[in-house]
Amino acid sequence: QIDPAAKAGFLMTGSVPEPFTYYRDVRVLPAGSSLRIDESGIQEPRRYFSIAATFKEAHERGYAKTTEDYFEKVAEALSDSVRHHMIADVTVGAFLSAGIDSTSLVGIMRDIGVEDIQTVTLGFDEFRADARDETPLAGKVAALYATNHQVRNLGIDEFREELPRVLQAMDQPSIDGINTYFVSKAAVERGLKVALSGLGGDELFAGYNTFDDVPAWVGKFGTPSRIPGAAKAFRSLYNLVGGLNPSRSPKIAGALEFGGTYTGAYYLRRGVFMPWELESVMPKEEVAEAVERLNLLDNYSGALEPDPGTAYGRVAALEAGLYMKNQLLRDSDWAGMAHSLEIRVPFVDSYLLHALAPDQIRYALRYKKRPIVSTPRKPLPDSIRNRPKTGFFVPIQSWLEENPDMGAWREIPPLRGKHVPWARKWAYTLTQLWEAA
Repeated sequence: QIDPAAKAGFLMTGSVPEPFTYYRDVRVLPAGSSLRIDESGIQEPRRYFSIAATFKEAHERGYAKTTEDYFEKVAEALSDSVRHHMIADVTVGAFLSAGIDSTSLVGIMRDIGVEDIQTVTLGFDEFRADARDETPLAGKVAALYATNHQVRNLGIDEFREELPRVLQAMDQPSIDGINTYFVSKAAVERGLKVALSGLGGDELFAGYNTFDDVPAWVGKFGTPSRIPGAAKAFRSLYNLVGGLNPSRSPKIAGALEFGGTYTGAYYLRRGVFMPWELESVMPKEEVAEAVERLNLLDNYSGALEPDPGTAYGRVAALEAGLYMKNQLLRDSDWAGMAHSLEIRVPFVDSYLLHALAPDQIRYALRYKKRPIVSTPRKPLPDSIRNRPKTGFFVPIQSWLEENPDMGAWREIPPLRGKHVPWARKWAYTLTQLWEAA
Protein backbone atom coordinates (compact mmCIF):
# COMPACT_ATOMS: atom_id res chain seq x y z
CA GLN A 1 0.00 0.00 0.00
CA ILE A 2 1.41 3.37 -1.03
CA ASP A 3 2.26 5.72 1.83
CA PRO A 4 0.82 9.22 1.15
CA ALA A 5 3.50 10.79 3.37
CA ALA A 6 6.23 9.19 1.26
CA LYS A 7 4.50 10.30 -1.94
CA ALA A 8 4.26 13.84 -0.60
CA GLY A 9 7.95 13.67 0.30
CA PHE A 10 8.85 12.53 -3.20
CA LEU A 11 6.82 15.31 -4.83
CA MET A 12 8.33 17.89 -2.50
CA THR A 13 11.95 16.79 -2.87
CA GLY A 14 12.37 14.56 -5.95
CA SER A 15 13.09 11.42 -3.92
CA VAL A 16 11.54 9.63 -0.95
CA PRO A 17 13.05 11.01 2.28
CA GLU A 18 14.36 8.29 4.57
CA PRO A 19 13.25 6.62 6.79
CA PHE A 20 10.05 6.62 4.70
CA THR A 21 9.64 4.33 1.72
CA TYR A 22 6.90 4.42 -0.90
CA TYR A 23 5.21 1.58 1.00
CA ARG A 24 3.26 2.43 4.15
CA ASP A 25 4.55 -0.35 6.41
CA VAL A 26 8.18 -0.41 5.29
CA ARG A 27 10.86 1.80 6.84
CA VAL A 28 14.55 2.23 6.09
CA LEU A 29 17.26 1.51 8.63
CA PRO A 30 18.99 4.89 9.18
CA ALA A 31 22.23 5.28 7.24
CA GLY A 32 25.32 4.71 9.35
CA SER A 33 23.38 2.56 11.81
CA SER A 34 23.19 -1.08 12.82
CA LEU A 35 20.21 -3.05 14.06
CA ARG A 36 20.37 -5.99 16.43
CA ILE A 37 17.67 -8.66 16.46
CA ASP A 38 17.90 -11.29 19.19
CA GLU A 39 15.67 -13.51 21.31
CA SER A 40 14.28 -10.45 23.10
CA GLY A 41 13.13 -8.87 19.84
CA ILE A 42 14.18 -5.97 17.60
CA GLN A 43 16.47 -3.50 19.36
CA GLU A 44 16.74 0.22 18.66
CA PRO A 45 19.11 1.20 15.81
CA ARG A 46 22.59 2.20 16.95
CA ARG A 47 24.46 4.85 14.99
CA TYR A 48 28.10 4.13 14.21
CA PHE A 49 28.81 6.91 11.68
CA SER A 50 27.57 10.47 11.21
CA ILE A 51 28.66 13.05 8.66
CA ALA A 52 27.52 15.89 10.93
CA ALA A 53 29.46 14.45 13.86
CA THR A 54 32.56 14.06 11.69
CA PHE A 55 32.47 17.77 10.85
CA LYS A 56 31.83 18.74 14.47
CA GLU A 57 34.72 16.65 15.77
CA ALA A 58 36.98 18.07 13.04
CA HIS A 59 37.16 21.40 14.88
CA GLU A 60 39.36 19.72 17.51
CA ARG A 61 41.79 18.16 15.04
CA GLY A 62 44.83 19.48 13.22
CA TYR A 63 44.58 20.98 9.75
CA ALA A 64 46.81 22.23 6.95
CA LYS A 65 48.19 25.66 7.83
CA THR A 66 48.91 26.86 4.28
CA THR A 67 47.14 26.69 0.95
CA GLU A 68 49.99 24.66 -0.51
CA ASP A 69 49.77 22.14 2.32
CA TYR A 70 45.99 21.95 1.91
CA PHE A 71 46.19 21.23 -1.82
CA GLU A 72 48.88 18.60 -1.22
CA LYS A 73 46.79 16.97 1.50
CA VAL A 74 43.76 16.81 -0.81
CA ALA A 75 45.85 15.30 -3.62
CA GLU A 76 47.29 12.66 -1.29
CA ALA A 77 43.90 11.77 0.23
CA LEU A 78 42.11 11.60 -3.13
CA SER A 79 44.84 9.47 -4.66
CA ASP A 80 44.66 7.12 -1.69
CA SER A 81 40.89 6.84 -2.03
CA VAL A 82 41.05 6.11 -5.76
CA ARG A 83 43.82 3.56 -5.18
CA HIS A 84 41.65 1.67 -2.71
CA HIS A 85 38.56 1.86 -4.89
CA MET A 86 40.53 0.37 -7.79
CA ILE A 87 41.13 -2.91 -5.93
CA ALA A 88 39.28 -5.63 -7.84
CA ASP A 89 39.76 -8.92 -9.65
CA VAL A 90 38.32 -7.37 -12.80
CA THR A 91 38.89 -4.20 -14.80
CA VAL A 92 37.56 -1.07 -13.07
CA GLY A 93 36.39 1.53 -15.58
CA ALA A 94 35.07 5.05 -15.11
CA PHE A 95 32.07 7.15 -16.06
CA LEU A 96 33.47 10.22 -17.83
CA SER A 97 31.50 13.44 -18.25
CA ALA A 98 32.82 16.95 -18.89
CA GLY A 99 32.74 17.78 -15.19
CA ILE A 100 35.68 18.35 -12.89
CA ASP A 101 34.97 15.40 -10.61
CA SER A 102 34.95 12.56 -13.14
CA THR A 103 37.73 14.03 -15.28
CA SER A 104 39.96 14.45 -12.23
CA LEU A 105 39.30 10.87 -11.16
CA VAL A 106 40.48 9.66 -14.57
CA GLY A 107 43.61 11.79 -14.25
CA ILE A 108 44.27 10.29 -10.81
CA MET A 109 43.75 6.78 -12.21
CA ARG A 110 46.53 7.51 -14.69
CA ASP A 111 48.76 8.97 -11.94
CA ILE A 112 48.50 5.91 -9.68
CA GLY A 113 49.54 3.62 -12.51
CA VAL A 114 46.32 2.21 -13.95
CA GLU A 115 47.43 1.05 -17.39
CA ASP A 116 44.22 0.22 -19.25
CA ILE A 117 41.70 2.92 -18.34
CA GLN A 118 38.25 2.17 -19.76
CA THR A 119 35.96 5.23 -19.89
CA VAL A 120 32.34 5.62 -20.96
CA THR A 121 30.49 8.83 -21.81
CA LEU A 122 26.76 9.15 -22.36
CA GLY A 123 25.59 11.43 -25.16
CA PHE A 124 22.12 12.35 -26.36
CA ASP A 125 20.79 12.70 -29.88
CA GLU A 126 18.90 15.84 -28.82
CA PHE A 127 22.13 17.57 -27.74
CA ARG A 128 24.26 17.01 -30.84
CA ALA A 129 26.15 20.22 -31.74
CA ASP A 130 24.65 21.80 -28.62
CA ALA A 131 26.45 23.44 -25.68
CA ARG A 132 24.88 20.77 -23.45
CA ASP A 133 26.68 17.99 -25.33
CA GLU A 134 29.45 16.76 -23.02
CA THR A 135 30.94 14.25 -25.43
CA PRO A 136 33.51 16.56 -27.13
CA LEU A 137 35.07 17.70 -23.84
CA ALA A 138 34.96 14.19 -22.41
CA GLY A 139 36.70 13.00 -25.57
CA LYS A 140 39.41 15.61 -25.10
CA VAL A 141 40.05 14.36 -21.56
CA ALA A 142 40.06 10.74 -22.73
CA ALA A 143 42.71 11.63 -25.31
CA LEU A 144 44.76 13.56 -22.72
CA TYR A 145 44.94 10.57 -20.38
CA ALA A 146 45.06 7.97 -23.19
CA THR A 147 41.97 6.04 -22.11
CA ASN A 148 40.13 3.38 -24.03
CA HIS A 149 37.09 5.56 -24.56
CA GLN A 150 33.58 4.90 -25.77
CA VAL A 151 30.70 7.30 -26.39
CA ARG A 152 27.21 5.85 -26.14
CA ASN A 153 24.44 7.98 -27.67
CA LEU A 154 20.86 7.75 -26.49
CA GLY A 155 17.73 8.98 -28.24
CA ILE A 156 14.04 9.12 -27.48
CA ASP A 157 13.22 5.88 -29.30
CA GLU A 158 15.59 3.81 -27.17
CA PHE A 159 14.46 5.63 -24.04
CA ARG A 160 10.81 4.91 -24.84
CA GLU A 161 11.59 1.24 -25.47
CA GLU A 162 13.62 0.92 -22.26
CA LEU A 163 11.27 2.92 -19.99
CA PRO A 164 9.28 -0.10 -18.70
CA ARG A 165 12.52 -1.77 -17.61
CA VAL A 166 13.69 1.47 -15.98
CA LEU A 167 10.47 1.66 -13.97
CA GLN A 168 10.77 -1.99 -13.00
CA ALA A 169 14.34 -1.47 -11.76
CA MET A 170 13.49 1.74 -9.88
CA ASP A 171 12.50 0.41 -6.46
CA GLN A 172 10.79 3.71 -5.65
CA PRO A 173 10.36 6.92 -7.66
CA SER A 174 13.28 9.32 -8.16
CA ILE A 175 13.56 12.19 -10.60
CA ASP A 176 17.25 11.35 -11.11
CA GLY A 177 18.86 8.11 -12.18
CA ILE A 178 18.02 8.02 -15.89
CA ASN A 179 21.55 9.03 -16.85
CA THR A 180 23.08 6.51 -14.44
CA TYR A 181 20.85 3.73 -15.77
CA PHE A 182 21.93 4.24 -19.37
CA VAL A 183 25.63 4.92 -18.74
CA SER A 184 25.67 1.74 -16.63
CA LYS A 185 24.04 -0.10 -19.52
CA ALA A 186 26.74 1.24 -21.83
CA ALA A 187 29.52 0.22 -19.43
CA VAL A 188 28.21 -3.34 -19.25
CA GLU A 189 27.82 -3.50 -23.03
CA ARG A 190 31.56 -2.97 -23.33
CA GLY A 191 32.32 -5.66 -20.76
CA LEU A 192 32.81 -3.72 -17.53
CA LYS A 193 31.67 -5.09 -14.16
CA VAL A 194 32.86 -2.16 -12.02
CA ALA A 195 33.05 1.59 -12.72
CA LEU A 196 34.10 4.67 -10.77
CA SER A 197 31.74 7.64 -10.54
CA GLY A 198 32.48 11.25 -9.60
CA LEU A 199 29.43 11.34 -7.34
CA GLY A 200 30.17 13.10 -4.05
CA GLY A 201 32.69 15.66 -5.24
CA ASP A 202 30.18 18.49 -5.09
CA GLU A 203 29.12 17.59 -1.56
CA LEU A 204 32.67 17.49 -0.18
CA PHE A 205 34.14 20.36 -2.20
CA ALA A 206 31.23 22.84 -2.14
CA GLY A 207 30.38 22.48 -5.80
CA TYR A 208 26.70 23.31 -5.50
CA ASN A 209 25.18 26.80 -5.40
CA THR A 210 23.53 25.78 -2.13
CA PHE A 211 26.83 26.38 -0.34
CA ASP A 212 26.47 30.09 -1.15
CA ASP A 213 22.69 30.44 -1.35
CA VAL A 214 21.57 28.68 1.83
CA PRO A 215 23.74 30.67 4.30
CA ALA A 216 22.91 33.88 2.41
CA TRP A 217 19.17 33.22 2.63
CA VAL A 218 19.39 32.37 6.33
CA GLY A 219 21.16 35.69 6.90
CA LYS A 220 18.63 37.58 4.81
CA PHE A 221 15.38 35.97 5.98
CA GLY A 222 16.28 34.82 9.48
CA THR A 223 15.10 37.92 11.36
CA PRO A 224 11.95 38.77 9.34
CA SER A 225 10.87 35.12 9.37
CA ARG A 226 10.58 35.29 13.16
CA ILE A 227 8.06 38.14 13.09
CA PRO A 228 4.70 36.62 14.10
CA GLY A 229 2.42 36.21 11.09
CA ALA A 230 4.94 37.61 8.60
CA ALA A 231 5.55 34.35 6.72
CA LYS A 232 1.87 33.58 6.24
CA ALA A 233 1.07 37.16 5.23
CA PHE A 234 3.91 37.21 2.69
CA ARG A 235 2.79 33.92 1.14
CA SER A 236 -0.81 35.14 0.88
CA LEU A 237 0.30 38.39 -0.73
CA TYR A 238 2.61 36.64 -3.18
CA ASN A 239 -0.03 34.10 -4.15
CA LEU A 240 -2.38 37.00 -4.79
CA VAL A 241 -0.05 38.89 -7.14
CA GLY A 242 2.41 36.19 -8.23
CA GLY A 243 0.07 34.83 -10.87
CA LEU A 244 0.52 38.04 -12.83
CA ASN A 245 3.96 36.76 -13.84
CA PRO A 246 3.80 33.00 -14.51
CA SER A 247 7.57 32.80 -15.05
CA ARG A 248 8.20 33.47 -11.35
CA SER A 249 8.89 30.46 -9.18
CA PRO A 250 6.18 29.53 -6.67
CA LYS A 251 9.02 28.98 -4.21
CA ILE A 252 9.26 32.74 -3.74
CA ALA A 253 6.03 32.57 -1.76
CA GLY A 254 7.85 30.47 0.83
CA ALA A 255 10.83 32.81 1.29
CA LEU A 256 9.88 33.89 4.82
CA GLU A 257 8.27 30.59 5.77
CA PHE A 258 11.36 28.53 4.95
CA GLY A 259 14.28 30.85 4.21
CA GLY A 260 15.19 31.70 7.80
CA THR A 261 16.70 28.34 8.81
CA TYR A 262 19.28 26.05 7.24
CA THR A 263 16.83 23.18 6.81
CA GLY A 264 14.12 25.45 5.43
CA ALA A 265 16.41 27.36 3.08
CA TYR A 266 17.85 24.07 1.85
CA TYR A 267 14.37 22.77 1.08
CA LEU A 268 13.53 26.05 -0.64
CA ARG A 269 16.62 25.68 -2.82
CA ARG A 270 16.26 21.95 -3.56
CA GLY A 271 12.50 21.41 -3.37
CA VAL A 272 10.30 20.49 -6.33
CA PHE A 273 6.78 21.26 -5.09
CA MET A 274 5.86 23.46 -2.13
CA PRO A 275 3.47 21.93 0.45
CA TRP A 276 0.55 24.15 -0.58
CA GLU A 277 0.87 22.93 -4.19
CA LEU A 278 0.39 19.25 -3.39
CA GLU A 279 -3.39 19.30 -3.71
CA SER A 280 -2.95 19.75 -7.46
CA VAL A 281 -0.77 16.63 -7.87
CA MET A 282 -2.09 14.10 -5.32
CA PRO A 283 -5.51 13.31 -3.80
CA LYS A 284 -6.64 16.37 -1.85
CA GLU A 285 -8.02 14.34 1.03
CA GLU A 286 -4.57 12.83 1.68
CA VAL A 287 -2.46 15.98 1.65
CA ALA A 288 -2.92 17.46 5.13
CA GLU A 289 -2.30 14.21 6.99
CA ALA A 290 0.57 13.27 4.67
CA VAL A 291 2.40 16.58 5.13
CA GLU A 292 1.90 16.47 8.89
CA ARG A 293 3.20 12.92 9.19
CA LEU A 294 6.09 13.60 6.83
CA ASN A 295 7.16 16.65 8.89
CA LEU A 296 9.84 17.38 6.31
CA LEU A 297 11.88 20.02 8.13
CA ASP A 298 12.02 17.89 11.26
CA ASN A 299 13.15 15.03 9.02
CA TYR A 300 15.83 17.30 7.54
CA SER A 301 17.04 18.40 10.97
CA GLY A 302 18.39 14.91 11.60
CA ALA A 303 21.13 15.63 9.05
CA LEU A 304 22.36 18.44 11.33
CA GLU A 305 22.57 16.46 14.56
CA PRO A 306 24.98 17.28 16.05
CA ASP A 307 25.48 20.79 14.66
CA PRO A 308 28.52 20.69 12.33
CA GLY A 309 29.36 24.20 13.53
CA THR A 310 30.06 26.08 10.27
CA ALA A 311 28.06 27.23 7.25
CA TYR A 312 30.06 24.85 5.05
CA GLY A 313 29.63 21.94 7.45
CA ARG A 314 25.88 22.44 7.71
CA VAL A 315 25.30 22.61 3.96
CA ALA A 316 27.68 19.72 3.30
CA ALA A 317 25.86 17.61 5.89
CA LEU A 318 22.49 18.51 4.35
CA GLU A 319 23.68 17.76 0.83
CA ALA A 320 25.31 14.46 1.77
CA GLY A 321 22.66 13.39 4.26
CA LEU A 322 19.66 14.26 2.09
CA TYR A 323 20.17 14.79 -1.66
CA MET A 324 23.14 12.46 -1.97
CA LYS A 325 21.81 9.78 0.38
CA ASN A 326 18.14 9.79 -0.59
CA GLN A 327 18.62 10.38 -4.29
CA LEU A 328 22.06 10.09 -5.86
CA LEU A 329 23.36 7.05 -3.98
CA ARG A 330 20.03 5.20 -4.15
CA ASP A 331 19.87 5.93 -7.88
CA SER A 332 23.39 4.62 -8.38
CA ASP A 333 22.41 1.47 -6.51
CA TRP A 334 19.27 0.54 -8.43
CA ALA A 335 20.48 1.85 -11.80
CA GLY A 336 23.82 0.07 -11.60
CA MET A 337 22.39 -3.16 -10.22
CA ALA A 338 19.78 -3.21 -13.00
CA HIS A 339 22.74 -4.13 -15.23
CA SER A 340 24.80 -5.99 -12.58
CA LEU A 341 27.32 -3.14 -12.55
CA GLU A 342 29.06 -2.17 -9.32
CA ILE A 343 29.40 1.63 -9.11
CA ARG A 344 32.17 2.83 -6.81
CA VAL A 345 32.36 6.39 -5.48
CA PRO A 346 35.84 7.46 -4.29
CA PHE A 347 34.56 10.88 -3.16
CA VAL A 348 32.04 9.19 -0.83
CA ASP A 349 34.50 7.51 1.48
CA SER A 350 34.55 7.65 5.29
CA TYR A 351 38.37 7.61 5.40
CA LEU A 352 38.54 10.47 2.89
CA LEU A 353 36.00 12.51 4.87
CA HIS A 354 37.82 11.91 8.14
CA ALA A 355 41.15 12.87 6.60
CA LEU A 356 39.91 16.11 5.02
CA ALA A 357 37.12 17.32 7.34
CA PRO A 358 39.38 19.60 9.46
CA ASP A 359 40.61 21.28 6.28
CA GLN A 360 37.27 21.43 4.49
CA ILE A 361 35.53 23.33 7.30
CA ARG A 362 38.25 25.99 6.98
CA TYR A 363 39.06 26.08 3.25
CA ALA A 364 36.24 24.56 1.19
CA LEU A 365 34.15 27.70 0.69
CA ARG A 366 37.25 29.65 -0.37
CA TYR A 367 38.78 27.17 -2.81
CA LYS A 368 35.86 24.87 -3.74
CA LYS A 369 36.95 22.58 -6.62
CA ARG A 370 40.43 24.03 -7.12
CA PRO A 371 42.17 21.33 -5.04
CA ILE A 372 40.51 18.59 -7.13
CA VAL A 373 41.52 20.29 -10.37
CA SER A 374 45.10 20.57 -9.14
CA THR A 375 45.43 16.91 -8.16
CA PRO A 376 46.18 15.17 -11.51
CA ARG A 377 49.85 15.58 -12.41
CA LYS A 378 48.96 16.16 -16.05
CA PRO A 379 46.70 19.26 -15.82
CA LEU A 380 43.14 19.14 -17.04
CA PRO A 381 42.38 21.21 -20.16
CA ASP A 382 41.42 24.84 -19.50
CA SER A 383 38.04 24.12 -21.10
CA ILE A 384 37.38 21.76 -18.19
CA ARG A 385 39.14 23.72 -15.45
CA ASN A 386 37.31 26.96 -16.23
CA ARG A 387 33.96 25.45 -17.16
CA PRO A 388 31.12 26.67 -14.94
CA LYS A 389 29.17 23.97 -13.18
CA THR A 390 26.15 22.97 -15.25
CA GLY A 391 25.07 19.61 -13.90
CA PHE A 392 24.60 16.62 -16.19
CA PHE A 393 21.84 17.38 -18.68
CA VAL A 394 19.32 14.73 -19.68
CA PRO A 395 16.71 15.75 -22.30
CA ILE A 396 13.75 14.84 -20.07
CA GLN A 397 12.02 18.10 -21.00
CA SER A 398 11.84 17.26 -24.71
CA TRP A 399 10.99 13.61 -23.98
CA LEU A 400 8.08 14.76 -21.82
CA GLU A 401 6.84 16.87 -24.71
CA GLU A 402 7.33 14.27 -27.44
CA ASN A 403 6.57 10.94 -25.77
CA PRO A 404 2.81 10.31 -25.48
CA ASP A 405 3.48 7.71 -22.78
CA MET A 406 4.88 10.50 -20.59
CA GLY A 407 2.04 12.97 -21.00
CA ALA A 408 0.30 12.61 -17.62
CA TRP A 409 1.49 16.09 -16.62
CA ARG A 410 -0.80 17.61 -19.27
CA GLU A 411 -3.77 16.66 -17.10
CA ILE A 412 -2.63 19.10 -14.38
CA PRO A 413 -3.30 22.78 -15.29
CA PRO A 414 -0.45 24.24 -13.17
CA LEU A 415 2.04 22.02 -15.05
CA ARG A 416 1.07 23.10 -18.56
CA GLY A 417 2.79 26.49 -18.63
CA LYS A 418 5.88 26.95 -20.75
CA HIS A 419 7.87 28.21 -17.75
CA VAL A 420 7.21 25.12 -15.61
CA PRO A 421 10.53 23.37 -14.77
CA TRP A 422 10.91 19.87 -16.19
CA ALA A 423 11.45 18.41 -12.70
CA ARG A 424 7.90 19.29 -11.68
CA LYS A 425 6.39 17.70 -14.79
CA TRP A 426 8.64 14.65 -14.48
CA ALA A 427 7.96 14.15 -10.76
CA TYR A 428 4.20 14.06 -11.25
CA THR A 429 4.43 11.93 -14.41
CA LEU A 430 6.72 9.50 -12.64
CA THR A 431 4.21 8.91 -9.83
CA GLN A 432 1.65 7.93 -12.46
CA LEU A 433 4.02 5.72 -14.45
CA TRP A 434 5.64 4.04 -11.45
CA GLU A 435 2.39 3.31 -9.63
CA ALA A 436 0.94 1.79 -12.80
CA ALA A 437 4.03 -0.32 -13.58
